[in-house]
Amino acid sequence: MKRTLLIWAVVAIGYGLFHWWYVGSGKPLTPDEIEMYMQRLEARDRDAERMAAARAFMEADTGGEFYMVNLMNLRDAPLVIGDVEPGETSARTLARYTSDHMARALMLRAGYFVVVGSAAAANIEQWGLDYDPQWRRAGVVRYRSRRDLMEISTDPRFIEAVRYKFAAMEQTFAFPIDPAVTFVNPRHLALAGFIALGALLQLLLVPRRARR
Repeated sequence: MKRTLLIWAVVAIGYGLFHWWYVGSGKPLTPDEIEMYMQRLEARDRDAERMAAARAFMEADTGGEFYMVNLMNLRDAPLVIGDVEPGETSARTLARYTSDHMARALMLRAGYFVVVGSAAAANIEQWGLDYDPQWRRAGVVRYRSRRDLMEISTDPRFIEAVRYKFAAMEQTFAFPIDPAVTFVNPRHLALAGFIALGALLQLLLVPRRARR
């Protein structure tokens, strides 16, 4: 009995730590934090419209997760900046930003790329637009919180890496969404995995007579 209780206590603690890492504090940004991040952003971007959008985004914070929807078109050839080599593809240059920097920064904060891919065809449906965008790539990124996004985007390492994004992309359109319904949630998968692990450990480590 003691061994069984120990196993499930360890499983509960393990899942609790995962849940804490995945969900974060759940606290909205404070006014002081918003001003701090605004100062960091304004130090490298003076565009009034973008700064107003950033402030509104932070002031509407609920403390929960959100997803960033990204639509993009790559350049035929990337701008040659930094260590970008002549003849390098725009996809490889973009990977210097997404794979070499963003993937790591997201993982530390329980963020991840939900889906990334190229367009399977031209636009299937569009109306009410004054222009004709033909987006060729798209991606959706999960962020644990708006605080995490601000921490990533104001990190000096991000500022160094984001130049590869600009070098690779000719056009981009991005907007955040607050999830109303999430059909596949890693927390549920993790819970199922921890329960399965606990059952396996009990099967292997607890004598049959003790389980009766």
